[in-house]
Amino acid sequence: SETALGKDNAAAVKAAAGEGAGRSLFLLQHIQMWTKLRPYYRTLLVEASKLFDMHVYTMGERGYAMEMVKLLDPDGSFFGDHVVSKNDSTSRSVKDLDVLIGSEKSVLILDDSPHVWHKHRANVLEIERYHFFPSSLKHFRMKGRCLLEREGDEDPALGPLASVLEVLKEVHREYFATENPQEHDVREILKRRKAAVLSGCKICFSRCFPKGTEPGDHPLWKLAEELGAVCSVDLDGTVTHVVTTSEGTEKALKAAEMGIHVVKPGWIHASLYHFKKAPTVD
Repeated sequence: SETALGKDNAAAVKAAAGEGAGRSLFLLQHIQMWTKLRPYYRTLLVEASKLFDMHVYTMGERGYAMEMVKLLDPDGSFFGDHVVSKNDSTSRSVKDLDVLIGSEKSVLILDDSPHVWHKHRANVLEIERYHFFPSSLKHFRMKGRCLLEREGDEDPALGPLASVLEVLKEVHREYFATENPQEHDVREILKRRKAAVLSGCKICFSRCFPKGTEPGDHPLWKLAEELGAVCSVDLDGTVTHVVTTSEGTEKALKAAEMGIHVVKPGWIHASLYHFKKAPTVD
């Protein structure tokens, strides 16, 4: 997570108490930016580097890319010179694997913006965005308080990066489970892994979609199906979860009476980011 110099400074300085190897907050004066490294990032890189050839791919300028790589990989042991920036990409608005050597069948992509991978969405493991600074929430027009304002941070062992690492290991293990791994396709493995996340769940949506639109065309409906759920707008005894933006809807109230879980749309996204059914709060 990063923020421009001059914003969030007082709070950021307060949070930057650490120095040395454990330090996670950095002031990059020459590009006028604070940068906060995410908890568990080091473990993710160490463990993933044992299994994968890793690249950095950003739509930022090369100067920015190299500054970030210096923080993440100061000795070059993880990425080496495998850095793709805006200057190297074949498109200014989307990312594409055509700038990398390797088969699409063997590439996994970690990104918090899967929409930029128009031709390679099936390769993407979507990571939850890391909102440490207030300006990050503002940039994405999100409400609430950032981690800095809450004077906290992600739990390294329970955060999204730990979940992603486990999925990376699972996909790698299945890919190389046969004598001819080239016959496998990580996209198919990832698709099956995603479909197991909400398998066995039947979701009834309530007040989640604009009136006059087809529910099945909405991204939230499609995501739930991608994660293995059966979706409906009708409430009956086979429904396991009602997803709603308001607990006061008729369906939500009825579901509560029936002992059915009533959750917010964020429950589906939380399940995606952790690759398992998220806890419910009834």
